[in-house]
Amino acid sequence: MAAPMLADRFMPVRRDALWALATKCPDFAGEPLRRALLDSHVRMREVARQFLAADERFDARPFYLDALERREAKTLAAAIRGLGESGGLEDAKLVSPFLNVPEPRLRRAASYAVGKLDAEQLRVELADCVARRAT
Repeated sequence: MAAPMLADRFMPVRRDALWALATKCPDFAGEPLRRALLDSHVRMREVARQFLAADERFDARPFYLDALERREAKTLAAAIRGLGESGGLEDAKLVSPFLNVPEPRLRRAASYAVGKLDAEQLRVELADCVARRAT
């Protein structure tokens, strides 16, 4: 029953299904929560991190670093954004090369992540990326 809802295009349906699974059937929620960490929508990633954080052994940063290293086309933008949401200053340098890639969705993800992680140090690179977007 939850599987079709977790795959729904409408984020509130996915979020509510994930929330219900995590609260009502926590033994079955681990894998869907990890998949949600790479969802395209920020609220899905936030909900997944919230539930996974209850397990004190879970750290989102290594998860996103691994996903960034794998560079899977379908989840790369979400991995970049997720690292921006859960990483630290040192991670800004890891996502900043994506400010210069030809794919707009990856540049947007990188500008979002750099803006959250260390916009001050990378302000020139960030401004260049924004200027390229405008043209």
